Amino acid sequence: MAQEARKRGSVAEEEVLEEIDEVEDELDGDEEDASGKAYTERKGRATPGKRARQEASEEKGNFFVRTARGIANYFRGVKEELEKVVWPTREELIRLSRIIIVVTLFSAVVLGIMSFIFNELFIQGFNNNIIFLLFFVGVGVIYVVVSRFFKRNSDTSSY
Repeated sequence: MAQEARKRGSVAEEEVLEEIDEVEDELDGDEEDASGKAYTERKGRATPGKRARQEASEEKGNFFVRTARGIANYFRGVKEELEKVVWPTREELIRLSRIIIVVTLFSAVVLGIMSFIFNELFIQGFNNNIIFLLFFVGVGVIYVVVSRFFKRNSDTSSY
């Protein structure tokens, strides 16, 4: 960055860019080699991944040993995942349980009422065919009205 400022000949820009470079170097905290590139000291070896360690250990043993080791690894993984879980507090658990119970009961009541209404409609419809005809005409009228209402609202909102 500082080289670009020198090419343009602006002293003020050069100073600002040098200050920015110094601040970035301080924030990075990395050492620099002779070429000016930042680096961190290498460990001298590659860090083996979890999968590589597991594959190396799973290759040994017969069928029963590998199966037992696989089951043990499964439960070890389950334990590791359960340790990561953030469990809700007692108050949160009670509050969420109440919400679930209320929503479940409300849904059951609404579905029960709908089931009763449709059951009665079909009983009356089988006794008198005109009720079926009126019901389906009513559903058609409601569909047309609702579809035109939403079509009108979507057309005016696009302007």
